[in-house]
Amino acid sequence: MLMARLRTKFFNQTLNALHNEPWNNQKYLVLDMETTGLNVATDHLLSLGWISIDEGTIKLSTAQLLLVNHGAVSKDTVGLHMITDQDINDQGIPVRTALEYLYQALQGRLLIVHHAPVEIGFLTRLWRQIALPSVQINLFDTLLFERIQKNKIQEYVRDDAFRLNNCRKRYNLPEYGGHNALTDALATAELFLAQVAHVRAEPTIGYLFKNAGLTIRLP
Repeated sequence: MLMARLRTKFFNQTLNALHNEPWNNQKYLVLDMETTGLNVATDHLLSLGWISIDEGTIKLSTAQLLLVNHGAVSKDTVGLHMITDQDINDQGIPVRTALEYLYQALQGRLLIVHHAPVEIGFLTRLWRQIALPSVQINLFDTLLFERIQKNKIQEYVRDDAFRLNNCRKRYNLPEYGGHNALTDALATAELFLAQVAHVRAEPTIGYLFKNAGLTIRLP
């Protein structure tokens, strides 16, 4: 339902201007987040990880991992994300500070995520709670792109085959340990580049975002 509501007429004035440009003329920010669970209403943000793609190249020097101090970490989930209360106490920063850093990193960039509803849900809630300035974001969903490509050739793929590492396997990309926001952001960036490389003709920004682009406003 969330994806259906978000997938409205996508191109705003900015993207219309970029419509026919090669995809690698644009700068991107690839984002992942770790949370205590997938319930947007009750779970909490633990970390944000991101990395930039400029001129079609992943820029390792831009890699950023932020731990977020948003209350105690449940012992039931530590085994998944490996973030403890001690980590949060030692390195965690306030949620507002983390989102302000993210806002600055997004300036002039198109956002890339894998399975947009999770990031969108948490960002929307937190943006509203903290009362940050409203901002419109254009993003590309690597999971949605993968699903659409399979639908085009009418190939049935199980839902779990669209998990990040399973998508990477189809492009012969190595498997990374999951549940680390920065590692997953890097893994998503590599998946995006592989997806672009497998498009028959050099894709334009318009092609990519017509296939798996979303526009959102926070909040």
